[in-house]
Amino acid sequence: MSVAVLLFGCTDPVEPEYSYKEGLIYIDAQISTAVGTSYTRIYESNTDFRLYRNIFQEGATVVFKNVDTNETIPLLEEEDIYVPPEGFQAEDGETWQLEITLVDGRQYRSQPETINTPIPFQNMTAEYRKELLYREDVEGFVPGHAITISFNDPGETANQYLWGYRSFERPQFCQVCYDGVFRNGTCVGNESNSDPYFTYACETSDCFQIRYHEKIQLLSDEFVNGLAVNNLLVAQVPLYTKADILVELQQFSISPKAYEYYKVLKDIVDNNSGFNAPPPAALIGNLVSLNGDDEFVLGRFTALASTTQSIFIERGTIEENPIEYRLPANYESGPGAPTTAPCIESRYRTGRVPEGWEN
Repeated sequence: MSVAVLLFGCTDPVEPEYSYKEGLIYIDAQISTAVGTSYTRIYESNTDFRLYRNIFQEGATVVFKNVDTNETIPLLEEEDIYVPPEGFQAEDGETWQLEITLVDGRQYRSQPETINTPIPFQNMTAEYRKELLYREDVEGFVPGHAITISFNDPGETANQYLWGYRSFERPQFCQVCYDGVFRNGTCVGNESNSDPYFTYACETSDCFQIRYHEKIQLLSDEFVNGLAVNNLLVAQVPLYTKADILVELQQFSISPKAYEYYKVLKDIVDNNSGFNAPPPAALIGNLVSLNGDDEFVLGRFTALASTTQSIFIERGTIEENPIEYRLPANYESGPGAPTTAPCIESRYRTGRVPEGWEN
């Protein structure tokens, strides 16, 4: 993942010739007008026993800074991501900047990004397809739902669109402990236990697993400026399980430079096992190093204006097998042994019923 041919000072996305190099920082960050969709990820390239990896950088100080008001929003670390406080959302027209300080003192900053005016969409539909998309991890096509929408593109300005989604479904279990038991909020070892795992149901039925899109979907209005766009495919929701699901679609208005960046990223992702795969090529965005050296920073900080709609999908009658293996339940037995676990709030789980959920 190192850059072999680059121009100094270039902040446009490029696809350079490259070979792998250790110590490169990659940052994936966005700030949005939709609650729950702002985040920052920070990775550093590493070689360990000839295995190429991107290591998440823990303990960093990450801040969203409003350029106009100097307001700062500190981000909190959760697993492999940094997120703003619960309920945070930016506003249309605001200009924001990302500032990062790693544990070892290295500092990074983005160029300012202004949030555009969001554009509404209509006629959101979900169509089930037995062969929705090809996945490298299963070496074949998987079933799922294709999400389509319609919208009217404003003719007075050039517009670029990016789509993403969050999905909500009830999890099979709230906790699974392998080679151990659930005690005091965590899995602990138990030498007397001969079971390979124990499962723990959720303490409340109002617990939902949150998933995010794998594919990048985007569009420039170069050929549809001022026209009505109908039945456009904007999201693909794989059949992970057969549990009913709520899909919350976000239509983002982005800048031309952000569009060009994501266009390059889409080409990379579509050929390298999905959105969660480590980026295999260098992507120079709008981030710079403040460390007084010639370090290149890969990735981008993007400000997004969002329009959001949700659709509820029943999946209990689908005949095709889901992608995920359904783990057989195995509950502890004996006096006082717990059989449930709490629904812990995070980016990937919530105890709040999402708007639009149908019981």
